Amino acid sequence: MSRARQALDQALRVTRNGGRVTVLGLPGGPVPLDVAGLVFKGLTLQGITGRRLWDTWHRTRSFLGSGRVRLEPLITHRFPLQRFEEAFALVLSGQCGKVVFEVE
Repeated sequence: MSRARQALDQALRVTRNGGRVTVLGLPGGPVPLDVAGLVFKGLTLQGITGRRLWDTWHRTRSFLGSGRVRLEPLITHRFPLQRFEEAFALVLSGQCGKVVFEVE
């Protein structure tokens, strides 16, 4: 669910043989695709729109709620909502991972 172009490449590299990569985020332009890696690993690449969108969100929520995946290492910055302009400037600069707004 990322707009980052490198996210798809990373997802394809870390997915196990025979796995599936589901894409929801729309990158801001063309994305190079390692077709050989996709074929030799036997991956399924699936785009999500419409009715499958909610199913994907519910599955993701359940998966994250299980504790099997820790997202904390991906979060590089936290901002109070009042500093939204600073946070958005940081995101646009590309000098961060995930940015989280904290509401008090």
